[in-house]
Amino acid sequence: MSLKHRINFPLATVRKSGPVVLVLMVVGLVVFMLGDAMPQTARYATFVRLAGDVRVQGEISDNKLAAAQAYLTPIIEQHICRSDILKAGMRLLLLDLDRKAATQTADERKEALGFAETYMRHGISCLPQDGDVWLRLAMIRQLQNSFPEEVATLANMSQMMAPADPDVLEARFTLWKILPPDTLALTVSARTADVNLLCSKKGAGVRRNVTDVCAKKSR
Repeated sequence: MSLKHRINFPLATVRKSGPVVLVLMVVGLVVFMLGDAMPQTARYATFVRLAGDVRVQGEISDNKLAAAQAYLTPIIEQHICRSDILKAGMRLLLLDLDRKAATQTADERKEALGFAETYMRHGISCLPQDGDVWLRLAMIRQLQNSFPEEVATLANMSQMMAPADPDVLEARFTLWKILPPDTLALTVSARTADVNLLCSKKGAGVRRNVTDVCAKKSR
């Protein structure tokens, strides 16, 4: 057998078996992804359910909330990017921040806000298209007395990524109301878009909870 035949024979075999190899690769990838997702689902099932309880009921017990905080650091360290887990952590983290705000020392508050910032930045690295995560980071950075330009950029990104999501729209008005004038001056386009949407027919549902904006606009 010539050298040419020695080279061509295995190449021909590979070409014929190409579709089979491709199928096996796809199956292997699916199995790998499922194998990674299933342990995460089991490990964070209670955690995600707790966040669901907060969304529906508005509250959970202090003990349950404290226990949930132990799940947050591994989400960052293990670079978990599943949307349901990330958003559950965000909800529970923010509830914990709100609950402890009145009792924490200045150093404890600084540390808690620093961790929240780290968590939200991880969330943005995983879900850069999610306007809610941009908004929550803007809120955290405002509480940390960040530069107006940074907070405004984060808020503007939230409006760009989630211009019409009712929950995010409502939450953004909470931010607009607490921002100082120098930051508000850098968010005019985003705020105008939010006000126009809120005061339109499409904003009727959100207007039930944000009641004072459109009345001021009509004056």
